[in-house]
Amino acid sequence: MRNTAMKFGLVLSTNATRFSAVSYSDDLERGITRVAALGYDGVELAVRDPALLDIRRLEKHIRSAGVEVPAIGTGQAFLEEGLSFTDGRKEIRRNAVDRIKAHVRFAAGFKAAVIIGLIRGRGGKNRVTENEFLAECLVECAAFAAKEGVKLFIEPLNRYETKLVNTVEEGMALIRNLKFKNLKLLVDTFHMNIEEPSIYGSLVKASPCLGHVHFADSNRRPAGCGHLNFMDIVGVLKGLGYNRYISMEMEPWPTPDEAARKSIEYVKNYVHNVKREGSYQ
Repeated sequence: MRNTAMKFGLVLSTNATRFSAVSYSDDLERGITRVAALGYDGVELAVRDPALLDIRRLEKHIRSAGVEVPAIGTGQAFLEEGLSFTDGRKEIRRNAVDRIKAHVRFAAGFKAAVIIGLIRGRGGKNRVTENEFLAECLVECAAFAAKEGVKLFIEPLNRYETKLVNTVEEGMALIRNLKFKNLKLLVDTFHMNIEEPSIYGSLVKASPCLGHVHFADSNRRPAGCGHLNFMDIVGVLKGLGYNRYISMEMEPWPTPDEAARKSIEYVKNYVHNVKREGSYQ
């Protein structure tokens, strides 16, 4: 029998941000302590710029809390600074690549992966050129990350956030075309609910290169606060033998503490009690 001992993480921001689906952005160290106390295995860190962090202090606090860092989010570099792989200005693309390299060096210290989400930009102005820019930047970043022993997770995002890589199929095609072994897919149930004809079938489709999973309900609130069927989602993941991280990336509703507690309790109940399912198409 395949090992299905999934691990659980919560997305925390290392700084104040406009992005709403993160927790404890106003008190990171308290958040890390709280997450560990609730039984999470790790903290996924949303980082705008590693140069702005007291990395030694952060490492010490994470070690003290006894949690891992499975992945580093990078979208704030776009949201707060406008850095993008597909910007028409070469210097902006150069700065975006350099920032991801900084994230990679930071992630290597935690043996974490780096997420490629909104850093790719919104897209929609010139799709052919944007896809060329995206591939060019990803090739450089993936090659650099491979030398550092770091994986990059490509995250399909919904059409209202970007026009570039919206579906599992598009993410997998990009990974196949670039041919880097350290490029993997990150799937997010909130985005999948908008873009995928079947969340369950798309999870099966993604399985050959699935590296990471984000959970949020249909309204981007904690699992159990919307209409997604997490019993079946967990069943499919168990059937696939998925044994890596599920990170809760949701709006901290009604409070960060309550959202963190509700998420881990709700999802762990399914992981421990749902039978393996593998027949979804």
